[in-house]
Amino acid sequence: KVDLSLLHSHRDKNSIQPPLPTTVWKPIPRSSKFLSGKSAGKALFDKGLRAKKPVILVPGLLSTQLRVVESPDPSWIGKRIWLNLKLMGYQKMKGGGYSAGSSELRNKWSAHMNLTEDGFSDPPGIKVRPVTGKNGISALDPSPLVANATAMFGPIISNLEMLGYDEHTLVCAGYDWRLSPYHLERRDRYFSTLKESIERAVERSGEKAVITGHSMGCIIIKYFFNTLGEGGSEWAEKYIESVILACPLPLGAPKTVRAGITGDMFGLGAFLDHKDWKSLFQQYSGGGVLWPVGVERDVTEQLWRFPPCLYVRDVNASDSSFKLTDAEPFVGGVSSTGLGARQAVEADPLFGDVMMLKPLPISKLRVVYGVNTNTEVGVFYDYDSASTDATPYFLSKKLKQTFDEGLEIVRGILYETPSRLQGFVDPSGAQIHRSGDGTVPYESLTMCRLWASHIADLQFFEIDNRLHSHIPSDRELFRLVVDDALSLSEKERESSLEVIDLFTSEEFDSNAAEESWMGGTNGAEDGLPEIEASEIDSYDASENDSSDSGEERSEGKAEKEDDRGTENGGGEKDEGEEGAKGEEKEVEKKEG
Repeated sequence: KVDLSLLHSHRDKNSIQPPLPTTVWKPIPRSSKFLSGKSAGKALFDKGLRAKKPVILVPGLLSTQLRVVESPDPSWIGKRIWLNLKLMGYQKMKGGGYSAGSSELRNKWSAHMNLTEDGFSDPPGIKVRPVTGKNGISALDPSPLVANATAMFGPIISNLEMLGYDEHTLVCAGYDWRLSPYHLERRDRYFSTLKESIERAVERSGEKAVITGHSMGCIIIKYFFNTLGEGGSEWAEKYIESVILACPLPLGAPKTVRAGITGDMFGLGAFLDHKDWKSLFQQYSGGGVLWPVGVERDVTEQLWRFPPCLYVRDVNASDSSFKLTDAEPFVGGVSSTGLGARQAVEADPLFGDVMMLKPLPISKLRVVYGVNTNTEVGVFYDYDSASTDATPYFLSKKLKQTFDEGLEIVRGILYETPSRLQGFVDPSGAQIHRSGDGTVPYESLTMCRLWASHIADLQFFEIDNRLHSHIPSDRELFRLVVDDALSLSEKERESSLEVIDLFTSEEFDSNAAEESWMGGTNGAEDGLPEIEASEIDSYDASENDSSDSGEERSEGKAEKEDDRGTENGGGEKDEGEEGAKGEEKEVEKKEG
């Protein structure tokens, strides 16, 4: 049993913050709907609505396609590498579905996706860069079989295009998410180019721009405004109509600590296993911007630190109880690259100290996110001091416990649940019980509330039971973009919402693609080699969870199953299962 006092979970009533006004706080008590095809945009166009203000889209972690620019293999040059099932070694079976075929191809793919130990440089003879334009952020893999399952901003882009948006008024600002913001500018001039693109779009249209970011994209947007320096307010007044932050995480996400120690699949377990993710995530300097930070009430006195989220016990010690552990040196002990990435981020004068927590220099901000999905807020590890493994840390998968305070431990991962008491009250004065979106805890999603006294027009939109990775395809985000970009009147706003409702779906449109991936009958061509099922072994992700990943002990097949069921995604593509029930369903699905 874990002592509740160890979790630092008690909410002091004196620390509960005053309510935000109803003009700011706008929870959506229902589940929203998903965009479906281009019909919503076409219907709005038929009602006389047209493209007006430029729209800037900034995607999240993993959500920009990457392509090969230089390679020892000339046949790879120019090809999309993220995400590309063929280059990853997958082969399509004639009976339907896929199997992991060539390990040689997988290793070759990993060599191209890797960075050097400094976290930002290309390996010798290899250069990988982001795919530019709308194609780079519409879907990770545009092949018919998995396009829906890997959709990003594609639904919003296609509907905006029906309203008349084009390359001059729709700026798709993808980026190499492997890099920290500092190195994005140093290597790719990303922020300089983004500024030029916004200015060009505004000057061409005669209208100020609407910037929309999702997840890590929200951090990129905040950093962009930091690059403007003291003149940021004047520049924003001239060029920016509003900013829309979808699933922001200014305080980071605790699950990234686990990703840096033993790996996390960020909801893409169908394509990569824990060992793959651990190897890649520890190499990327961009991961440092997502690590959790603590925040004091007065953010001007903020000091960088990890909040309580990592608990470790030595299974060989006389006192084998769990102890709260400082995550930074812990991750550093496992991966010097991971520690270096964090140090590099903190040393950046545009990111470190309190720079990322200060209010945006704008007058209009919309914040939209999902709530009430079990969300990771901590993790428990067993440390085997007698082990000869390089990283003798193992997720405490046998640990399961429920607390009255809205917390539960499932297979070693600590979740906040919808009954969790949060640190402020709603406009009526009632205490708020919520959990996050399956990836980002509620406290981090709502940190921007501290900016209420600095931003004249600030509104929050909570969507019940909506997952982190599904927000880019959500009707509510599209509605917010249309409201601001088309400058709708109240009457037009109500009318447009009715129209959008007619062309949305209750379900995220990835079921057919996922079924085909798992062995369905969809025979859509995607350029993958087709082979007989008898020629290869079926893919079992558990076979790739080797013990040297530090993920788990050899406790039989059931204990060696991957964590997809208890991991509610990571950056940008999560499966969103809730607690043990979701975990069991996913294990059954994978075994099937």
